[in-house]
Parts: sequence; C-alpha cells; structure tokens
Amino acid sequence: MAMHLNTTACVNRLANLDQGNRLLLGLYLYERLSVDEIAAVLSQTPSVIEKHLNAALEMVEGQTAVVSA
Repeated sequence: MAMHLNTTACVNRLANLDQGNRLLLGLYLYERLSVDEIAAVLSQTPSVIEKHLNAALEMVEGQTAVVSA
C-alpha cells in the first residue's frame, strides 16, 4: 500500500517538532534503526519508544500511525 503525503505539509510539521521527536524520527527513518535498537541507544524501554515514535509520526503525517517492535 502506497502512502500519499503532502510533502510541503510534512516538512512544515517536521520543523515544528521538538528536538527529541526529530531525533526519534531520524534514528527510525534515516538511520533505519529498529524500535529495540533505538530503545537501547536511548536507554528506554521499547514500549516508551513506540509510544513517542507513533506520536511523532502522527504529528508529521497528520494521521494515525502505528509502529511496533
């Protein structure tokens, strides 16, 4: 299933994210780390990372996003 996103809107939403959410998205989308790997790097539990990552993705995409370990 292809995702259709408004690129300009996504970029604007990214600019409004706090540093922590940008870090999470960078690790997940750019560095391609798994939820478990991000949890280890940030000394958090995978469930905490999933919660924050889903919230960050939802803010950027403007819709409900679900990421799981």
